[in-house]
Amino acid sequence: MKRLAILGASYLQEPLYRKAKEMGHFTIGFAWAEGAVCANIADKFYPISILEKDEILKVCEQENIDGILSIASDVAVNPWFYIAQKLNLPSNSINCGEICADKYKMRFELQKRNLPCPKFKLYSEPASLTFETRQIIKPIDRSGSAGVSVLEIGENAFDKMKTAIDISFAKKCIIEDFIEGNEYSVECISQNGVHTVLAITEKVTTGAPHFVETAHLQPPLNLSNQQLAKILDLVPNLLEGLNIQEGASHVEVKVDNSSVHCIEVGARMGGDFIGSDLVYLSTGYDFTKNCIRIALGEQITPFNSNKKASGVIFKSNQNTNRIDQVKNDSGYQVITETEGLFDEKLVSKSSERAGYLIYQK
Repeated sequence: MKRLAILGASYLQEPLYRKAKEMGHFTIGFAWAEGAVCANIADKFYPISILEKDEILKVCEQENIDGILSIASDVAVNPWFYIAQKLNLPSNSINCGEICADKYKMRFELQKRNLPCPKFKLYSEPASLTFETRQIIKPIDRSGSAGVSVLEIGENAFDKMKTAIDISFAKKCIIEDFIEGNEYSVECISQNGVHTVLAITEKVTTGAPHFVETAHLQPPLNLSNQQLAKILDLVPNLLEGLNIQEGASHVEVKVDNSSVHCIEVGARMGGDFIGSDLVYLSTGYDFTKNCIRIALGEQITPFNSNKKASGVIFKSNQNTNRIDQVKNDSGYQVITETEGLFDEKLVSKSSERAGYLIYQK
């Protein structure tokens, strides 16, 4: 039995706790007590914010952990790599964690390496600005669409900048060019600098102003062979550019007719059940188990896809036709369904969504 520290205890981390216990490991959780639904799943739980990396480091030293991990959390990336490196445990570098947890630093690194990303600028105070092209405003260190909004041509940016800055942990935001095109994410696993693309996910969102994700599909339906080739050519360069060498990564891109643009790179598994559920349903590859193996210094299993399809639909008023199609078509199998319904026009971040349905085809 090995001792695995897990940063975070929300519902997003539950598949990680359960998989680690299934593998016979002892789990030690760290998170704010409020909303820590995994506190009762962990073998031992410490109500410490995952931002308190030095305090968690001391506990991990006392607990003599064999590895540390988190999934689907940008906030966890920096303390995760910091603690692992201090304890000589497998992970990406501290510098990688600092870059990947900060949208400004990430874009700066990509730009420096001539990798395709939107033009951007950093702000620490709201300003009465207008632009001649469509822009998007983001806090530099949040995820789940929190604080994200579109700035239309000629619109005063002050209020939306203030919202993004106020919600940011560092009290900073970026304003970047809005990239048109379809949105996809690329789910990858890396060990010793060897990168493997496991799946590509097509995203469905509410659109402007907040682009909250309402469904994910694997494999994508609207991607040509030429576009796919461009994505597969770009992704390893993005991972190398950000020095992602170990574990999961979640690369978000936008694709127009002729170009692929990097929107963000997460040095962690994708949320919204993409990494923890959809990759396994689509490919048969146990992504979560192999991320645990990397964290514990064990060799991962080779990738070999069974080439099925899967998806998650978040249950909104506008998504009822998509849900009915899955439920009424014998070609689909409903894997998980929860109660709840939301209005896409009223949500501004992922945490405001209600029920969901996960399926396999």
